[in-house]
Amino acid sequence: AGESALFHLHHLTPQHEAVAVRWPDHPVVGHLHGTEMKMLDAIEEGAPWSHGAFWADAMRRWAHRCQRVIVISPHDRDEAARLLDVEAEWIPNGVDTDLFDARPLDPDERRRLWRKWLVDEPRGWKEGGEPGSVRYGESVLDRLVDGSGVAAPTVLLFVGRFLGFKRVPLLVRAYARARPRFPTPAPLVIWGGSPGEYEGEHPHTVAVNEGVADDVIFVGWRGHDELPSGLACADAMVAPSVDEPFGQVFLEAMACGLPVVTTATGGPLSFVNTEPDKPNGWLVEPDDEAALADGLVELVANVEERRARGRNAYEHVRAHYSWRALASRFTDCYESALSGSGGAGGIAAP
Repeated sequence: AGESALFHLHHLTPQHEAVAVRWPDHPVVGHLHGTEMKMLDAIEEGAPWSHGAFWADAMRRWAHRCQRVIVISPHDRDEAARLLDVEAEWIPNGVDTDLFDARPLDPDERRRLWRKWLVDEPRGWKEGGEPGSVRYGESVLDRLVDGSGVAAPTVLLFVGRFLGFKRVPLLVRAYARARPRFPTPAPLVIWGGSPGEYEGEHPHTVAVNEGVADDVIFVGWRGHDELPSGLACADAMVAPSVDEPFGQVFLEAMACGLPVVTTATGGPLSFVNTEPDKPNGWLVEPDDEAALADGLVELVANVEERRARGRNAYEHVRAHYSWRALASRFTDCYESALSGSGGAGGIAAP
């Protein structure tokens, strides 16, 4: 580490303290991914954490020591100014477009993958249950794949943790409202949910209570290496998060040619429908169950529009969010930090 020209440190953690003590003359580029801003916001709102004030002061001190601060979305740039009093640079996370690519699968291959994830190796879990407590038989495959090609279902996919801001229960309720209006079958697949972790209502319980558990299908938590195949088995990404810090999985889905349905808040505003003549998804108002249901119906009912927006999504990611497209922005940031020009700004660190 002592031979390095600078340190690129992710998140605001005690690693900043270690670098300041051991290598005080090395410039630091701090890279924030949204966690800090959500934590600071909760502290300011009075979260009952015994040492909240201590950590808020520490994070601000570490941020002010950075020569440059990178954030992952324009939304987080504004939040960094508000909560950390720093001037941050927006550089989005990139997507490995070799790994996440459009990969058409025939019905037999889709059926094989769904059988693995749902029948042979189930990992979905009920409220209070272990991974695999939500299990499926062979009949579930017919809801996800139609080998005849006459009325192939539109597979809607959510990917993520069951955190409050992800609004998964809201998604399930909007789906229940939309399902009677679908012109063709359109199951909702919930991919994720770290075992034992959920905030608020458990999505599986909501699906049961809403009477849609037959069409809301829980895959459970699987490795990131399986996600490209999961996206290849889907037709659209749906995730009504509110103030999502960035939305990496949205871009990964778009890189595979899937349009996205999300809310007009947070990080997705920087990449969903930013080109008026090339829409790549649907934006709805946050926490609006009826509007979300309408968006789902429009997506399912308009096959050609869904495919066109998927093509636009594919092209948009490659033009703006591939690592090839972003590399020079990191290089410029490093050169600025090394030259001493620019800076995170804010008040001087104590």
